[in-house]
Amino acid sequence: MKKDITYAMTNAEVLSALGENLRRMRINADLTQRELSEKADISLAAIRNAECGRGATMLTLVKMLRHLRRFDCLESLNSESEIRADLLFERQTDTIQRVRKPKNEKR
Repeated sequence: MKKDITYAMTNAEVLSALGENLRRMRINADLTQRELSEKADISLAAIRNAECGRGATMLTLVKMLRHLRRFDCLESLNSESEIRADLLFERQTDTIQRVRKPKNEKR
């Protein structure tokens, strides 16, 4: 059963839930960890770490989801693609200045 992820969870709990969901997707695709490792060009240790909630790189996650044909999981990341022009302009016009002490002050 899919493990829901909520804001009330700690980061460790989120990683664990993501790992469980990845494991479920792999099993539903009728693949062993070793088969996914070979087909997606990921180390077996990376897959084990991801599925156990010990973390994974974004590249590992993308490779796993690509081979499992589950990019639909990334849809919410892809939906907010427009940048608000007013915020972008405001940030571009802010000047960054270093704070300097007057030359006659001691450090």
